[in-house]
Amino acid sequence: MAEIYKVSTLNINGSSVGGRMGMLNDFIHKQEIDIIVLQEVTHTDFKMIRGYTAHLNIGINKRGTAILTREQISLTNKTRLPPGRGMAANYQGIWLVYLYAPSGTANRQEREDFYKVELVYLLRSLPSTMIVGGDFSCVLSQAECTGNFNYSKALDKLVRGLELTDVWAPAQSRAIYTHYTPHGAARLDRLYDSPDLRNRKFGVETVLAAFTDHLAVCLHITPDAPLLRRGWGRWKMIVKLMEEAPLRGQLQKDWSKWENQKKKYPNSVT
Repeated sequence: MAEIYKVSTLNINGSSVGGRMGMLNDFIHKQEIDIIVLQEVTHTDFKMIRGYTAHLNIGINKRGTAILTREQISLTNKTRLPPGRGMAANYQGIWLVYLYAPSGTANRQEREDFYKVELVYLLRSLPSTMIVGGDFSCVLSQAECTGNFNYSKALDKLVRGLELTDVWAPAQSRAIYTHYTPHGAARLDRLYDSPDLRNRKFGVETVLAAFTDHLAVCLHITPDAPLLRRGWGRWKMIVKLMEEAPLRGQLQKDWSKWENQKKKYPNSVT
């Protein structure tokens, strides 16, 4: 049975004071997120986020990125971009690459240079199995925004070259914006996956977070390839085995464990 993980990205808009960190803690636990990458991080003390480990990358301007993982999830081979704008880490053979690109129309050239140089540096030696996500501060199609079309040619070229696919498509026929301003809306926050992960995806959603002006993007995915089911046969237990007390005791323990794990699976038969 493949276990489903919830991988998310959220720009927390510099949340640092205790009250807003408390809301972040409540949000992560309520949404039952396993791995979440945060952008615009200005606070380095994440002890308030119970049951999670924080992997920080704060730049010289005191803003940066962070990856929070459940305590039982161990990331390896962590790589950080010096300005605090990106991180990469490995989990069970999947590379998690997260970024926060320079934002604003005035920083268009800086953003293009970020995708041409810094992000390429982060990806330079990684295998092809990856999830790339974060706040891209731009869009790749007119359908992803209203108002100003803040397009990035460099990112478009990189996504095509790596054969990455936006996890929002093709399951959803219309764009859901993740950032709103008085001048328009745009889907700045996205997750992309590599070709070999597409059959491991179980769904994607956006979630409103009251303490920031960005929506979270959440991907449901399994690190393991789904098991192939062959034929029409069904497994049937030999009922006579239930007369053995040791087996009944072990089954009761396993059943309790399975009940606690139900929330991590899309339904009771997967």
